[in-house]
Amino acid sequence: MKSLYDIALLLKKYLGSSLHALLYTLELAIIKKYLPQIIDDLKKEKDKKKLSVILNKGYYELNLPHKITEIEENFPIDKIVKYLIDAKIDFKNIQEFIEKFTIEKKSNDIYKYSTPIELKKLMVDILDIKENETIYNPAFGIGGFFLNISKSNKNVSIYGEDYEGINRVIAGLTAQLAGIKKCNLKVGNVITNSYWCNKNECKKFDKVICNPPVNAPFSPDIIKDDFRFRYFGIPSLNASEFLFVEHILSTMKKKAVILIRESLLQRGSKEAKIRTKIAYEGLIEAIVLLPKGIIPYIKENLALCILSRNNKEIFFVDANRPYFIKRVGKRNTIYRIDELKDIVLNRYKKDFTLNVPINKISPLSLSPSYYLKDKKSDEEIYLKDIADSIYRVQRVSNYKKDFLKYCEIGLKDIPKYNYIIECNNIRKGDKKKVLKFALKKNDILIPLRKGANVIGIVGKTDKLLIPNSGIMVIRLKNIYDAYGLYLYLQSEKGKKELQKLYDEAPNKALNKDLLETLIIPKYIFTNAKEKFEKIKRYQEKIEILKKQINLCLN
Repeated sequence: MKSLYDIALLLKKYLGSSLHALLYTLELAIIKKYLPQIIDDLKKEKDKKKLSVILNKGYYELNLPHKITEIEENFPIDKIVKYLIDAKIDFKNIQEFIEKFTIEKKSNDIYKYSTPIELKKLMVDILDIKENETIYNPAFGIGGFFLNISKSNKNVSIYGEDYEGINRVIAGLTAQLAGIKKCNLKVGNVITNSYWCNKNECKKFDKVICNPPVNAPFSPDIIKDDFRFRYFGIPSLNASEFLFVEHILSTMKKKAVILIRESLLQRGSKEAKIRTKIAYEGLIEAIVLLPKGIIPYIKENLALCILSRNNKEIFFVDANRPYFIKRVGKRNTIYRIDELKDIVLNRYKKDFTLNVPINKISPLSLSPSYYLKDKKSDEEIYLKDIADSIYRVQRVSNYKKDFLKYCEIGLKDIPKYNYIIECNNIRKGDKKKVLKFALKKNDILIPLRKGANVIGIVGKTDKLLIPNSGIMVIRLKNIYDAYGLYLYLQSEKGKKELQKLYDEAPNKALNKDLLETLIIPKYIFTNAKEKFEKIKRYQEKIEILKKQINLCLN
């Protein structure tokens, strides 16, 4: 692996592009794999010009278009030849070379194409490829999956498409090195104009595997009449993975595995409608929550969505736990891949797995963490059962004509163990929005992100109070329950449970769906107002004592 890596680094220095350096390196690997006599000739020669002539013979015989012999005259071809002679061209070395070279941050023009070895192996293993099957890989990138597919079963037919023309060349070389003989790769935009689809139908493939680009750009107006997206709907612009899911469902015969951000499994609005409809149609076989940080350029939690037909229940697996995580350098890797694969394929019952019937699937979430939470006892209640609304304030400062002055509440304005009734930050905002989002008595305020150990409760005031964007608002059906919720969130147990939600949240930012799953002990509501008023009085005495101490000190 090191010799190939050395070749790529040297080529990058002269070519200025990691993508082209990878391409040229793979071409040299092809020459060594399929023309060993060329390597024998290179071993005997020392003259640079003659080395170029020998290599050119290899390029000509294999019809390879890119020649390192055409790089500037002072190019150290003798070093390249030395590295090539030492290089091992086998499955393991090719795979490790591609991963190491693409995952290097300095290789910024190829960084986005890196899919870790462990993840590729897990996805291919779960796909359970059989003899003579057709395998489709939309967004094939540099063809990283092809090596794992070939190791699983070489006697398959590979189909794919990708937006970048150079990727088609690199992926084709990867397929050749993998020993795949039947490979049909096309250049095209999967979302707007897939090569494998016409106006009414798509070509069907036995299995589909995909690591789609995150937030691929698309125009809803262009695809609104596309038959692939009409049935389930078009997602938000920052949720393009769902378009790949819908495309896959139009091309899949038996089974598919696609990588998807966990946040898309938890969002409301368009994404909730799409994923819930797909689930209710019996098209989701399993969802596997993956260890954090396994792909360095994606900061969010990731999950595998396994698609097939006629499912009566969904198998949820939470693999985001120390048992399946191994630290390598600065990132996490998936550990115990074979065991995890067996658990998924055989639907083994574990404390981190759960089979959920389709009719029990909640529109709120398709994340394994949602279904694998500790179940509440009869002495507990979910926040969603007592909440009237949970929200984050939209921007109100834009206004054209009618405006109102309001007082913007920040975390610094929330007093400890006392009511929020005022602040110093006076602003102007759109009248309708100000009235819509103005806080009411006994609203509970919590930080959007973890770190700020502050919980607030709104008191009676004649001012228009509106929290800033770093705060979530919880409004309960019974305003007197707010005292119990406030006390619970201030308690050690409540802080611990809230911390778990922060850890599960996409980008560590809370959302309505997650907050609704908070489990609250019923006993906390008993005499809650009296307890709050008592604590409030204690806090007021503490503040007086603090002032007296400061007077003595100063």
